[in-house]
Amino acid sequence: TTQPSPSPTITQLTIDGIYKGNLPCADCPGITETLIIARDGSYILEDIYQEKSQRPFQVQGKWIQTNNIL
Repeated sequence: TTQPSPSPTITQLTIDGIYKGNLPCADCPGITETLIIARDGSYILEDIYQEKSQRPFQVQGKWIQTNNIL
């Protein structure tokens, strides 16, 4: 007998990439924020405070996917 093929399922969302935007700031014109999400499970979050300093504030870490919600 032939078994029916299983329906395709989503096993992992593709979210890797570079995301960039501007956030409000209490004592400067804004914060330029960049989030880099890598496929290997790492990320870098970088904030640059406009008119304060061109040196970015960076946070690095690991991320995991906890569900498959679209």
